[in-house]
Amino acid sequence: RRIKLVFNRAYRYYYALAIVFGVQKQIMMVFAPWVLIDLLGKKADTLALLTIIGSFIGIFFIPALGRWVDRFGIRKMLYVDAFSFIVVYILYGILSARFNLGFFARTGLPVLFVFALFVIDRMSMQMGLIRSLYLRTIALKPEDIGPTLTLGQSMDHFVSITCAALMSLINYFVRARLSSRMIGQHLVSRHLFQVARLSLADGQLQVKLMSFCYMSCPLM
Repeated sequence: RRIKLVFNRAYRYYYALAIVFGVQKQIMMVFAPWVLIDLLGKKADTLALLTIIGSFIGIFFIPALGRWVDRFGIRKMLYVDAFSFIVVYILYGILSARFNLGFFARTGLPVLFVFALFVIDRMSMQMGLIRSLYLRTIALKPEDIGPTLTLGQSMDHFVSITCAALMSLINYFVRARLSSRMIGQHLVSRHLFQVARLSLADGQLQVKLMSFCYMSCPLM
């Protein structure tokens, strides 16, 4: 049977949740593996093992999630979903900055903490159950639930793919601009270095200018 997509203004908040989840899904698919692979040097076997662990925990997490929805309500659990995502990626950002600066060792407890964040982040996929339950509470008629869920899933896929392409373009142009600026600074600094070396006879002043030119451009 062919399912028709239902677009109704009454479901606009569900559509907004679906779009936000599309962005969240793209961040989850890109940023967490980047931390594990590029920063920590982990391989595919590590990601596969963490995914298996997350799936195993999900066996017990989904029934618990249902009990929490019954106890606290859908609205509060939607807040929990949003704030947990924000907290997880703030911690990811702090850890990745510390790894880059050399404040944290890339072994031991900091790495285990990143593994835990990865597993917790995978639990957000299970939180889609809350969005489905929310749609059931606002549905004008039962026949709208299936088509609206299909439309929401299509929207989150479209947003996820669009964000990936858009961020790739932004990354490309930003890198190109930074590379051009660094090359320009390098050429100017080399020119200043040559002028200072050829025109100054005083050795002490020459050394000072040479040191300034080297400091002004690390690429030289």
